[in-house]
Amino acid sequence: LEDVVVVFMVLLPFWFDHPEPTAQGKQRHPFSKFQHPSGHPPAPPLDGSYPVKNLGEISTRLREDANVGGDAAWYSVDVFDGGLLLVEAIAQGQGDPVLTMYDDLGRQVAHNDDHGGSLDSMITTRIQPGTYLIAVRQLDNSLQGVIRLVFERYVPARPE
Repeated sequence: LEDVVVVFMVLLPFWFDHPEPTAQGKQRHPFSKFQHPSGHPPAPPLDGSYPVKNLGEISTRLREDANVGGDAAWYSVDVFDGGLLLVEAIAQGQGDPVLTMYDDLGRQVAHNDDHGGSLDSMITTRIQPGTYLIAVRQLDNSLQGVIRLVFERYVPARPE
């Protein structure tokens, strides 16, 4: 048999390592904006090079208000036991929030835009112990407003 060489090429979009300038002349990092061809942002690294607000362990319920526009605001949460995680994004006033959730390896776990006949978003997904990243943004890039995030963790019933 002859030796076969397989070459894999990874083509990253131009925006991936070329931050976009903003109107204020600052560089906008690609993780802040939903520019990925799938419509979902790529998950930022957890090495501190991009602002991700760590909300700590979700033991039962947590509430966080975020002033969000078209650029995604990023949060991380820690879960020490598997179960179910519910994340809700509720517009305070006018708004149309979008949620995307990733595991600590950057794999998309869940996504939601409009839930239950409203413009608010909700993710309910089964989780394993680990760190999860949540991106929230306004669907309309021209909107800026407060989005209330609610995190609730549910654990499976233990047999007696």
